[in-house]
Amino acid sequence: MKRMYEIISLNRKGFALMHQLEPKLFWANIVQGIFEAVYPFIPFFFTSRILSLLLNGTINEQLRNWIIGALVSSFVSTVIANGLSHFRSPLYWRASSKKEMLLNKKVIEMDYEFVEDTTVHEKLSSIRMNEMTGGMGMHRLFDSSKHLVKHTTSIVVSILFLWSLFTSESTRQTVALNVDSGWISLSFVGIMAAYIASIILINQKVAKIVSSFLQKGATLNNAGGFFFQLMHNYNSGKEIRLYNQYPYLHRLLTHFNDFTKETLMGIHKSTSRTTILSNTLSYGILTLGYLWVLGKAFNGAIPAGTVIQYGGALSLFIMEFPQLLEQVTDFINNSEALKNLFEFLEMKGNRHEGTLPVEKRLDREYTLEARNVSFAYPGSDEYVLKNVNLKLDIGEKLAIVGMNGSGKTTFIKLLCRLYDPTEGQILLNGIDIRKYDYQEYLRLLSVVFQDFQLYSFQLGENVAASKEVQEGEAMDALKKAGFSERYHTLKEGLDTYLYKNYDESGIEISGGEAQKVAMARAIYKQAPIVILDEPTAALDPLSEYEMYTSFAEVVGNRTAIYISHRLSSCRFCDTIAVFDKGEIIQKGSHQELVQEKDGKYYELWNAQAQYYTKDEAGEVKEVALA
Repeated sequence: MKRMYEIISLNRKGFALMHQLEPKLFWANIVQGIFEAVYPFIPFFFTSRILSLLLNGTINEQLRNWIIGALVSSFVSTVIANGLSHFRSPLYWRASSKKEMLLNKKVIEMDYEFVEDTTVHEKLSSIRMNEMTGGMGMHRLFDSSKHLVKHTTSIVVSILFLWSLFTSESTRQTVALNVDSGWISLSFVGIMAAYIASIILINQKVAKIVSSFLQKGATLNNAGGFFFQLMHNYNSGKEIRLYNQYPYLHRLLTHFNDFTKETLMGIHKSTSRTTILSNTLSYGILTLGYLWVLGKAFNGAIPAGTVIQYGGALSLFIMEFPQLLEQVTDFINNSEALKNLFEFLEMKGNRHEGTLPVEKRLDREYTLEARNVSFAYPGSDEYVLKNVNLKLDIGEKLAIVGMNGSGKTTFIKLLCRLYDPTEGQILLNGIDIRKYDYQEYLRLLSVVFQDFQLYSFQLGENVAASKEVQEGEAMDALKKAGFSERYHTLKEGLDTYLYKNYDESGIEISGGEAQKVAMARAIYKQAPIVILDEPTAALDPLSEYEMYTSFAEVVGNRTAIYISHRLSSCRFCDTIAVFDKGEIIQKGSHQELVQEKDGKYYELWNAQAQYYTKDEAGEVKEVALA
């Protein structure tokens, strides 16, 4: 009973979501389902009456009216059927697109810890695997709800058409068998019950087979989606050719295609066996039904012309009943796919949703402080950060340095509230940042990560991160980021498309140019706190130093945090914090830290051995350590 309640509840939620996504599709399914059910009965109704009149030799106005009625109803029915089909089709695809956007929206809005969680990726992959391979989930409701209405209506209309057959009585005994016997009706009911039970068992077995195939393919589908995306990205062509990756990728994709083929073939074989078996049983029952109808006609219980009506109605009843059961079974089995979908859509994060508005300060005076902050990634007992204490005053420039894996980027993720500290607090103007409204807090930050993303949109849209672009501010940001020289070569200016994914005239920009555009995006936002997480990795040491220096001038009195492997680029910062194994082990200015010969900073600085500048002739020269 509990399981049945869950199934009903999940399908009810599914129908509610369908109505939310595309209300017209919900009603179009009902109308088209009813019409498709009634439509086959129209020729039975008219033909049986026309045939009865002809068999009686009656050729009069009544016969003419029945013929006209048959032609008109056939024409009108065809027009309505085509109209409903054309009306419903775009609704179906629009609902599918909205459902996909709903999934994408969830991915964008969910806690960042879920975005990095493999199990969440596999759940999403399982949802899409169910949809693409088995047509499960919301796609099943979009389509099957119409069929459910159709089969149910068809059975009801069939019973109405057949009712007079069961109540009719013979006027003669042409056939020796007593076709009016109640035992025949009871036998028919018994045979149908056995037939229904067989179909239910068969459908359940097939559903388990299909579900097994789909579940096995979730992880592989996730990997296959990645490789297909890789193969469709023309920028991957260089590495594929230079490192001869084609055989490796071909082997992986062949494995994926073989599994997909095996899955589809397995599903096809299972459903084909079901179809053959159910059709064999249904035609056997239909044969007995036709013999009974003919016996009724021979014994005068029904007019000879109505054999077509009763035979057609009986045929539809027998054919539609197993299809109705199959639809009901589909709805039952589809509940597992709906459960996965709603679990994903209703996934709740652990992030505290604050409501406190961020103080709107005209002086842009915001102080950040990490107080006893420790952090371990969800599902792990290993602390990535341990008891970090760091205060960043208004307008201060802070550089964070350390070896790979020392916790630098993780600390930035905590400042950006992509994660919350496991222990301790991060404070903004003395208040825990978790208490602030999340979106308001993010407006205070301009961040450029080392793995920043540019999109195949227009240059201005990439800078503004929006369709709405303030032209003057965007051009000024590009100039301050050092992109002016390349910008003046662009005929379309800010309307120039980056890359060629969507526009053939799109430009290919270098890694260094891409980083300058990303820096321009941070400048354009004009947030009071700026964070740069190694965004200049593609630049040479001199260009990086020049960019950081110019960027420091652009930042002005705003608070800024810089992460860079090249320590020479951090010399202009007020304070340098040295991370090692998740802890801050040194803190001070460059001049102070470089004097500590046994410190980690000196070790890192000495390992680089030099920083870069220009001599009087403009040539790069090495400058020895101070």
